[in-house]
Amino acid sequence: MGSFRYLMAILALAAVSGPVLGSIVIYTGSSAQVNFQNATTGLFFPDPLASFTSSDLTDGNKEYADPNTLVDFFGFNGASADQLSVTATELEQTVGGGLIEISLPSNVEAFAAQITVPSSAGTFCIDPASTFNTGSNCDATVTVTSSSDTEFIGVVSTTPISTIWLGPLGGSPTLAMKDFEVGETGTAAPDVPPFLLIGTGLIGLRFVGRFRRRRV
Repeated sequence: MGSFRYLMAILALAAVSGPVLGSIVIYTGSSAQVNFQNATTGLFFPDPLASFTSSDLTDGNKEYADPNTLVDFFGFNGASADQLSVTATELEQTVGGGLIEISLPSNVEAFAAQITVPSSAGTFCIDPASTFNTGSNCDATVTVTSSSDTEFIGVVSTTPISTIWLGPLGGSPTLAMKDFEVGETGTAAPDVPPFLLIGTGLIGLRFVGRFRRRRV
């Protein structure tokens, strides 16, 4: 009876142990791409440096749905949905000062893109968060000086990322994305909950003890 109570106490402690929160690193600037690549060597990139095509615009051009990576891009003007456009192979905002929400599949732990501006310079926030707020969760910024300037942005996490926002730090610059890529985790066996592993081990030890006592 005492062994059973001990076992239940251990299982209860294991059950309430929460998961470890992931850490996020953001890489920005033209020289940051090598660091991003070094940080994502263990991930799979299904469509490296994917460009954009106008045929994948949907929902009245307010969404870009990439069929290969299953990444969705949404345009916003403040809180209202707004149109995106594809010029050549670049995804552009149609309103200066607008936002782009990037919705990622469940197994993505890295995202990268090369960005520019169609005209005037701008400084943009990179927010790996559920909502966009320059005051509280503008985790990193990148400045694009002109239409001939291309800057790299990369986000790497130790756990899956669901949403990334791109938007202006101030003013009304227009953002254009030249290409993008996502790093996915490989297919792995399902994780066994820790409390099951602990419980199985303790039960096994208990039966071993009984077997030894019967042989004595």
